[in-house]
Amino acid sequence: MNELSNFEVLELLYFIESTMGTLFETWLTITFTAIAASFLAGSRLTKNFAHFITAIYLFTIGMLVSRWLVEFFRLTTLFGEHPYLYAELFPSWAPFQGLSLLSTFLLGTGGCVFCIYHFRKQT
Repeated sequence: MNELSNFEVLELLYFIESTMGTLFETWLTITFTAIAASFLAGSRLTKNFAHFITAIYLFTIGMLVSRWLVEFFRLTTLFGEHPYLYAELFPSWAPFQGLSLLSTFLLGTGGCVFCIYHFRKQT
């Protein structure tokens, strides 16, 4: 198999990072939409429909997080094959960025599910 040139590796790196950013923005949009919809529905949101919205939301978020993890593993594989890239392109705090994104996914998803049921109970 042919080795990738430095330009091709950098292009692949920026593509993976761009994909991860797009997935995070998609998650943010879906979460905001679910919270806004449940707030606007308020007490008209039945229990069964709240379960339905939560199930669809969690399924969609599961797909986004799994796609995000695939891109993360692609990134770590790329750095494993080209270790000089990691040292040159990323500061020492870079690993915490991935952890903060994952924790934001988890906390934000839990907060959204809470809001769906909280806004349903309000009159």
